[in-house]
Amino acid sequence: MTSPAPPTSPPSTTESPSTNPLAEKQLKFKALLARKASSTQANHQAVIAEHRRLKLDNSLLSRLERKKADAEQKLAKQDAEEAGEDYERKRAWDWTIEESLKWDERRGQKSENRDKAGFAGTMVPWFVMLGSCV
Repeated sequence: MTSPAPPTSPPSTTESPSTNPLAEKQLKFKALLARKASSTQANHQAVIAEHRRLKLDNSLLSRLERKKADAEQKLAKQDAEEAGEDYERKRAWDWTIEESLKWDERRGQKSENRDKAGFAGTMVPWFVMLGSCV
């Protein structure tokens, strides 16, 4: 004779989400929707930022940068004068001796080239040159 099997209870409807596959899928789906929404918002903000960047005029930006650099230089000069320091000497500390020598050489070459170019009345008239050749 076989013994009767113990009675089984019907499946409970209050199972935890970790054991209910449908609840797990719903949680994953909600997480994906939230991720999609945040990604869409971030992409929209990036598109707007790029549009603003492309809309700005590059010449305007460079002009503003030059004005800013000029204002910073004037402010530094004013601060140095108020502190009783020599601004040009303080500024010269930013360069090494080699850089300074290269700069002086470059300035000399530029002035030589300007003098050789013959612009602004520095050129000898052609008839004077012909007289010296004959």
